Amino acid sequence: HVLAYDPFYRAELESKYRIENDIQDTIEIIEKLDDDSIKNSSCICIVQNHTIDRDRLQEIYDKGLVKLIYDCRQDIVKNDKSDTQIRYLGGNSETR
Repeated sequence: HVLAYDPFYRAELESKYRIENDIQDTIEIIEKLDDDSIKNSSCICIVQNHTIDRDRLQEIYDKGLVKLIYDCRQDIVKNDKSDTQIRYLGGNSETR
């Protein structure tokens, strides 16, 4: 089961999203990144275009609201006090 959040999501492109991201599981689109929407999630993978929600994603990380974040954009600022593990993918993929 995959939760997906995309502020620019378009239902007519779902089959394209599935192919591009090799997703075969059920996709549930969430409309916002509030605590209730992510409370049963253990991982977030940030792929692209998250500038619009950068502050909220940083807050999720800082407060340790999920166990793991994969940040392909490398925009989350490392916080040693967070309970969330952060993994930076692509480019310089070292953990900051």
